[in-house]
Amino acid sequence: MVAEEARKVGERPSAAAVAAVLGARLPRLYAVLDAARPWGALSWLRGAGLPYQCLFDGQKAVELAEEAPYLVYLGDRRDTLELVTERVWEDFGGIFLESRVPFYEVRRQLRRFLLVQDEDRQVLFFRWYDPRVAAPFLPTLSAKQIRTVFGQAIDAYLYENDDEAALEQATVGDEDGTPVVAISTLMGSN
Repeated sequence: MVAEEARKVGERPSAAAVAAVLGARLPRLYAVLDAARPWGALSWLRGAGLPYQCLFDGQKAVELAEEAPYLVYLGDRRDTLELVTERVWEDFGGIFLESRVPFYEVRRQLRRFLLVQDEDRQVLFFRWYDPRVAAPFLPTLSAKQIRTVFGQAIDAYLYENDDEAALEQATVGDEDGTPVVAISTLMGSN
């Protein structure tokens, strides 16, 4: 019922409705939380009792702890999913991922794209875990490029599209051996 109400054209789904839709993906659901957002993700993570780890390693993890992205395995904790969704929805505080592989494999894949080079070969941090970056970026990728981003670790990338007031997902599949990307709206504007 909640999910149906959130599907009204132009109406932003509530955090509770989003959590209900995402809950169907437990226990394969992960979150990538942005510690730079104001809700205090890092202090919350330290007391949440969930498996989590900074996506940065070494000195960068120490220096940027308060601004870094953190991978969190949500397991089958629906109550925690609801709390995380309430905190990040409409605050652009992170994204969700669906995966069938262990935590360390998901983390290894996600770390591959934290730093990128621009056309002048300058190294930049790439905030792919910010929905305001994901929403315009993911649809520009070819199926081959998105397969590279997802690797074998990521089945779906779920994020808020503020422009569309919607929960969207990016997936990649194979059609006759050719990667095919799909960006679909799960809730919100159509």
